[in-house]
Amino acid sequence: MVALGLPGVLRDVVLSQALTAFGRNSLKDISRMFNLSVDSRAKVLKAEVLLAGEREPVLVEVHGYGFFRENETTYLTFERLTVSREWMGRILDGVLKERRIRLPEGLGTKLLESFM
Repeated sequence: MVALGLPGVLRDVVLSQALTAFGRNSLKDISRMFNLSVDSRAKVLKAEVLLAGEREPVLVEVHGYGFFRENETTYLTFERLTVSREWMGRILDGVLKERRIRLPEGLGTKLLESFM
């Protein structure tokens, strides 16, 4: 297991890699995530996603992120979500009204929590 208290830049790199792997796996049937960055100091996640059938990537920004555990389930929570395509942002606002995304059980969740 990775030690707690990693310097900010290293923590951001490791989180970026973990979230990129999670995103690629979660969205493999509809998109290809090719860029994801984490700024843990500002609590901002940025992802560029190339959706199936699209020529240009979509930029998604998650502001004020954190982690929340309810029973045995861990969620990525956030204050604000912006999307470079307005209509997608409106859909996501409706789908993610509770401002949280359920994370898969297992090592990935443990890794993410250990860096926060």
